[in-house]
Amino acid sequence: MILVIWGHCIEYCDPISYQNNNYYSNPLFEIIYSFHMPLFMLLSGYFFANNFSRSFYSILRRRFIQLVIPCLTWGIIGLFFIYINSFLSDDTLPSIKYVPYAYINIIKNFWFIWAIFLSLIFSFISCKLIKNKIWAFCLSFLILLLLPDNSIFTSLFKYMYPFYWLGYLLNNQKYLFLKRRKYIILTTFPLFIILFLFWEIKYYIYITGMAFYKLSLPNLTLYPIKFNEQIKIVFFRYFIGATGSLSIFYILKHLDNINNRLFYLIQNIGKRTLGIYIIQSILLEYKLIAFNFNSNNIILYNFVSTLITALILIIFATGLIIIMEKNKSLNFLLLGNR
Repeated sequence: MILVIWGHCIEYCDPISYQNNNYYSNPLFEIIYSFHMPLFMLLSGYFFANNFSRSFYSILRRRFIQLVIPCLTWGIIGLFFIYINSFLSDDTLPSIKYVPYAYINIIKNFWFIWAIFLSLIFSFISCKLIKNKIWAFCLSFLILLLLPDNSIFTSLFKYMYPFYWLGYLLNNQKYLFLKRRKYIILTTFPLFIILFLFWEIKYYIYITGMAFYKLSLPNLTLYPIKFNEQIKIVFFRYFIGATGSLSIFYILKHLDNINNRLFYLIQNIGKRTLGIYIIQSILLEYKLIAFNFNSNNIILYNFVSTLITALILIIFATGLIIIMEKNKSLNFLLLGNR
């Protein structure tokens, strides 16, 4: 979550850089975005594995409360702030016809939460239909991969899905992998560094998507993409995401036995990542708090301005969440806790 918010601060805290998409060339931004969401998804799948023995209805109900209800509720709050900002900026309110469109766009911005929810459904159903877990993953992933990309959300979901499965499989065989974690670190971390040396802007999911073709409706016209180039991009993206997230995951597992107050603090904050993720998204993406840093000095911008801003946002969001947790209704509607 620290990496997520830090990356968002690098993106949004310099308005000129944001308008010109210069943040894509920021070296720290490149490092973070090469693996941070795959790691986040891996962790989601890892913890999902603990609930796999429960009934589908039980899991679906629990995750719906944890993930979907907060998204829908925060979407209403985001819509309210859009209207307030619009009124303050030009003294006019958007047309009522704009509301459904705006609301859908707000909840789509929480795309990672929807990706977790859909991954849960796809993986659970595939495992029930196909007993062999590897085959269940391969076939469900192949079906998703062959779907057209008609929105950025489709691309993001297809990108995230294998990492959800990777987390599940790591938990399913955790004792086997934990015994070999040193070898995994020594293999994946150097490989991640080597792969990163070849990183280019085309490897961002937001630039090239995940499709091998595009479908144009209503005429059902297929527009081919350069297949050879696209398949290289897609699988490079998967490999660098897997090596980066696996190495960081097992490095942290290796350090988990250290009795350190900082680690304990981070772990406690980590229990509230859903709320932190949504709150920082509302604050940064909807410009409820605006920053005007200069990214010309890349060291100062990356390791002072944006890092301090990210930490302040995390502390603020955590404090706000603690207050919400004390109210039963807010705890349920905004944080998905019962």
